[in-house]
Amino acid sequence: MVLYALVSRFALRSLPDGAALKWAADLPPVLIDLVLCWVFGRTLRRGAEPLITSFARHAHGGTLPPDRSAYTRRVTLAWTLLFAALAAAAAWLTAFGPLRAWTLFVYAGSPALVAALFLGEFAWRRVRFRHHPPQRLGDMLQYLRLPAAQTLPLLRLHSMDDAVARRRGQPISAATLLADAAALAAALPPGRQVLNLCRDRYHFLVGFAAALIARRLCLLPPGSGDAAIRDICRDFGELCCVADHDEVPAGVARLRPLGHPSAPGAREMPAFPAGQPAAMVFTSGSTGHPAPHVKTWGSLVRGALALGRHLGLGPSLAPQIVGTVPPQHMFGLEATIMLPLQWRGAVDAGRPLLPSDVKAALEAAPAPRWLMTTPLQLRACVDDALDLRSALRGVISSTMPLDAKLAQAAEALWDCPVEEIYGSSETGMMALRRTARGATWTLSEGLTFAPEDGAMRVQGGHLDAPFTLTDRVEREGARGFRLLGRIGDMIKVAGKRTSIEDLNTRLRAVPGVVDGVFYMPDGAGRPAAFAVAPSASRASIIEALRRDLDPVFLPRPLYLVDALPRAANGKITRDGLEALLHRMSAR
Repeated sequence: MVLYALVSRFALRSLPDGAALKWAADLPPVLIDLVLCWVFGRTLRRGAEPLITSFARHAHGGTLPPDRSAYTRRVTLAWTLLFAALAAAAAWLTAFGPLRAWTLFVYAGSPALVAALFLGEFAWRRVRFRHHPPQRLGDMLQYLRLPAAQTLPLLRLHSMDDAVARRRGQPISAATLLADAAALAAALPPGRQVLNLCRDRYHFLVGFAAALIARRLCLLPPGSGDAAIRDICRDFGELCCVADHDEVPAGVARLRPLGHPSAPGAREMPAFPAGQPAAMVFTSGSTGHPAPHVKTWGSLVRGALALGRHLGLGPSLAPQIVGTVPPQHMFGLEATIMLPLQWRGAVDAGRPLLPSDVKAALEAAPAPRWLMTTPLQLRACVDDALDLRSALRGVISSTMPLDAKLAQAAEALWDCPVEEIYGSSETGMMALRRTARGATWTLSEGLTFAPEDGAMRVQGGHLDAPFTLTDRVEREGARGFRLLGRIGDMIKVAGKRTSIEDLNTRLRAVPGVVDGVFYMPDGAGRPAAFAVAPSASRASIIEALRRDLDPVFLPRPLYLVDALPRAANGKITRDGLEALLHRMSAR
């Protein structure tokens, strides 16, 4: 194309009285620069996300610190001004400059200036943000792309009459979901993001779909606690809360998920750009302050397709999903919302907590049925000897490590595979394993490993950007690995080292211990531990640990508690353990 433009430039210049034709040959470089100027400049308008900010947000896993947001806005402005200047220079040379000057500028000078800004900005960014994790130039080139033009449907395989949810066994059709979501989307206040607090899983699904239709971001809090929701409301300004209950923050506009006037196009299958931000999930981390992570629609769809293929799903096999995990949790979103949406499935609208409720929900759904749950709820079902042998196709567990003995007991009781997901709020599912058969994890479809400064990076597959693991891993072949504990969770006592995660695993394996965790207070010489053990004594737990642990790692003290301070997503923060230690030691 460049050669064609160059030839036509010389050919048309040689034509007599061909002024119009000369302009036709000379104008394309001007028009290209003007188009690029418009592409960058239009994203600087009020309320829009600057183009470079969008690129950077995708490359950094969906979120940017405020200082980088301001910086990338200035970089977007710099590119806008550069292309405006290039267009002006090319236009002046076209009108008044000699052919040699025009040719040198268009085919050498202009590309050199673009390359200089690109490489110069990259070098300056490495200096400006030298205290941040460095980014490779190759990563930037890989993720520096325009938002995907591909559109992906809300429901990939459903017909309008297929069930997308069930409430007490009664089906709710795809047509009903589309009508409810379109009505809610039309009722959303303009310009506000959607805080989805619905507890009923179908109501949540309506709110999630409505936010997608209205091109709003769906904010999913890490728990139902007032503090976490207040933090989100403070950080994100005016929000619209979709809730099926009255426990919503004061001063936040609330809408019920159902009961709104019907909207046009309610029976049309909506489709969304792969790059459209769909959900913002939060992880508490070690501090307890919610940290946001944006998930694009394309990333969520790719993750659901990978999980479905792992489970052996196909167009004719409609999975029926029962979940005990809130849909606001990343595992709940992936396994109980996105999986049925993309695989012609239906999800139980409730959130059964007691073993009897889990059994009732599974038996009310047609086969094949999967249970998406946590190790704590799985243990409760196993301890109750719940008879699910004919009700289950499979079980998937996540949110905290699954004990191998518990997985073996569940498989023996129900005669179905019990699998475990390794993932994070930042990435969603990264790997799976059948815990009863071994400790080795297998990377999810399309993901690959890459070493990075003593750690391990995961990339490809459904991820919008590479992610550096916070766990130490030992690789087994191209796609397998074992977890060796979290980076930074190593403790040193009397000159000896071990990981907190290894101590936790050994504590939870003690007979009679339902849940447990070690905790190393700041400045302490020995770790403390908390155990939920209704049928075990402190002395019996210490004796069991003594057989497995070096004496220096035995907990001092060991507290027996009724429950650990877990959030709804199963996580425990350091602040929560510190508060528990303070209460127990004050007794």
